[in-house]
Amino acid sequence: SEYDLETKEKLYSQAVFVSRRALQRDKNYSRAHLLLAHIYFDLEKYDLAEIQLRECIEMNPNIEILYYYLAEVSYEVGNYNQAEACFYKFLSLNNGKDQDKEKEAQRKINICQEKILKKIEAKRQAEKLAEQQVI
Repeated sequence: SEYDLETKEKLYSQAVFVSRRALQRDKNYSRAHLLLAHIYFDLEKYDLAEIQLRECIEMNPNIEILYYYLAEVSYEVGNYNQAEACFYKFLSLNNGKDQDKEKEAQRKINICQEKILKKIEAKRQAEKLAEQQVI
């Protein structure tokens, strides 16, 4: 993006303030949660983005795009198991409505699966090495 994180934080500060204030009045105002999730994602505050997305999903469990966004957050932090599960949930709810996002979800599912397999293989190799050192 064209702005550094510090500049983005300043630009977003008013939107964050207004969204938080709206949530003080109505903690179930899902649009405010979603706006905060987008802002936190852009600011690379993935833990905060995830919290906001989970709030939205709790209120709106059948809105497919929420799972797509949660998958993106999970993907960014390297939680590939969760990302894969969320992308699959998105696909199951989307039913071809957003084909571009479906293609991207499928592409990232494939990447997640590769990364998960690599982690499993690395763990196996480490266990083998540990066994050899014990003997």
